Amino acid sequence: MDFLRRWFCLSLYLSALIFSILCGGLSAQAATEVSSPASEFLARIEHGQQSEDACALVSRNGKYRFERRFPRKTDVFVGTLSQEQLHSLEEMLNHQSLVGLSSKNIPNQLITDSLDLFMLDVFRNEGLQHLSFIDSGSRKPFQDSLRPIMSWFEQLRKLPHTQMAEANASRCMPAIPDFQNSGSQLKLVAPADMAYLLTWSRHFFHAGLTEQSCIIVYTDGRYRMEKSNQHYPGSPTTRAFEAKLSSAQVVDLQSILRSPELANLHHDFDQTRPASEIEITSLVIPRATTIQRLSFGSYFNVLGNSRQVGGISNLQYRVDQDRNLIRPLDQWLEKTIQNNNSALTDTQATNCAPSR
Repeated sequence: MDFLRRWFCLSLYLSALIFSILCGGLSAQAATEVSSPASEFLARIEHGQQSEDACALVSRNGKYRFERRFPRKTDVFVGTLSQEQLHSLEEMLNHQSLVGLSSKNIPNQLITDSLDLFMLDVFRNEGLQHLSFIDSGSRKPFQDSLRPIMSWFEQLRKLPHTQMAEANASRCMPAIPDFQNSGSQLKLVAPADMAYLLTWSRHFFHAGLTEQSCIIVYTDGRYRMEKSNQHYPGSPTTRAFEAKLSSAQVVDLQSILRSPELANLHHDFDQTRPASEIEITSLVIPRATTIQRLSFGSYFNVLGNSRQVGGISNLQYRVDQDRNLIRPLDQWLEKTIQNNNSALTDTQATNCAPSR
């Protein structure tokens, strides 16, 4: 049982770290996107710790989903908040210091030795606000805004609600048009004055080293590239480079993005097993009516299955074969942008979130 608990803690830590990468890296862009039509949801809250991973999705009418994930099971509940409880949450979410907060303001390390992840998504009229705090240290500067919400979230588990079958678990991700369809996505479009062609990011972890690279390319040809790394223990460092593509280069990129192979592609990387080496590549591409999100990855297992080949020696691995489908884009980015890094300077990471 102790082994199972340690496995769950490590698995939850890696899952939370990767989930934070995917949501943090992708939803940073969503903070400047506008939902169409207005979202029926008010907020999504998640708190991942060693003992459990708990999340909640609250609708504007007070209905909510609450889930608790344990090593061997996931408990799923639904209920309805009273008007007083709903109003209390709305007041906390609309606190002035919280409304103005963005991912750029949060001092997240690339890697941490503690599991105390807290994520908050607020579905505001002007767009989705995504805040991810990888540990308690990253929350410290914002305790006045966050402590009431975290306390409210802890009280939520004590409210009367109805338990559902574990098969309905969705990690409290928003669904359209109801709670049951966890495979749906919100329809989001980018504001015209902050329009971009794509964002690309790569995250690599091995032996206490985390490396992160990202690129954002705007419709007018401007682009920003960041390269960050952190050795554990230690502090992260970030270098950034900004320049502008030629008109011909913009046309070339648009041609690649419009190719049917890429435009019609659907792919999500699901990594839930502890691994000693992980690489994740993510793409965000605004389309006519949706935001296309793709993620690919590879890993080498730490905890192998003795019944499978390589399980005893921990040599099991997985590599996304569909990664080949984005090879033309990868090659273009490498040739045109990634190799042009002669003017990289130390700076604060923005995770390539869109800016004016």
